[in-house]
Parts: sequence; C-alpha cells; structure tokens
Amino acid sequence: MTDKSALPSPPTNPRWVKITVIALIALVWLSAVIAIVRGESWVEAGFAALIATLCLSAVDLGIDLSRRRKP
Repeated sequence: MTDKSALPSPPTNPRWVKITVIALIALVWLSAVIAIVRGESWVEAGFAALIATLCLSAVDLGIDLSRRRKP
C-alpha cells in the first residue's frame, strides 16, 4: 500500500492570489451595495457584481489549472 504522504500534492494557487481574488470580489460587492444605497437599480448593481464575481472566479480557476499542467 502506498503512503499518501509520500505522493506529491497537486500545486495550488499561491496564497497571495487567493487573497487578492477574495479582496477583489469583496470590493465588487461593496461597490454594488454603495451603488444601491445611492439609488441605482439593485438589479443592475447585483447583476454586475455577479458577473464580476464569476469572472474573478474564472481567473482564479484558470491560474490554478495552468499551474497544474506544468510537469
């Protein structure tokens, strides 16, 4: 039986990438809340924040997948 601790762990994103993506998502949602408080349509602000969140998540996933391809 192989010892699982001997197997190399798959590479993951560096910690700063994860922190940056989470911070950007938080800023996007904060700006959406501020826009709603200022009187803009909550549907437009929420939709824009949702799309931005999906894009940032895709960037995070893309970085993670590109790191896994390297030998």
